[in-house]
Amino acid sequence: MLIPREIARSNSLGSKKPDTRFDLQNKDHRQWFATFLATGSCRYCPVQFTVYGQAGNPFGVMQRMLLEYYAAQEFPSSPANDT
Repeated sequence: MLIPREIARSNSLGSKKPDTRFDLQNKDHRQWFATFLATGSCRYCPVQFTVYGQAGNPFGVMQRMLLEYYAAQEFPSSPANDT
């Protein structure tokens, strides 16, 4: 998967936004990521998200994290959530 141009550009130029670990429990973080998905631009996000301890590009990792978060809410008794 390719890294969206906006994320690649902000990382390569050295963003002036503070680095912030992406936190699924933080509603603002989820909203900023949803806005990024809707607009295709990072300019509406006041922070530069980082993801620690996860392999892959940050955009893909955040998407996977959100998918798992919302799937667990939708299907709380799923066998995958019992581990």
